[in-house]
Amino acid sequence: LAIVADSFGSIVGLVTMEDLFETLLGLEIVDESDKVEDLQKLAVERWRKRSKKQNLNRN
Repeated sequence: LAIVADSFGSIVGLVTMEDLFETLLGLEIVDESDKVEDLQKLAVERWRKRSKKQNLNRN
């Protein structure tokens, strides 16, 4: 477990052993407590829905 701080010493995040292993292995580790397999994919999908709803899509 590690705390991430910015250049001003403010806490900006937390890194777990799972985060470390996922980064090193390049895989998403899914366990029984995870409700979603890929949080990045979920975030992109939610952003797309929200942007369509708010007309933020500029393409």
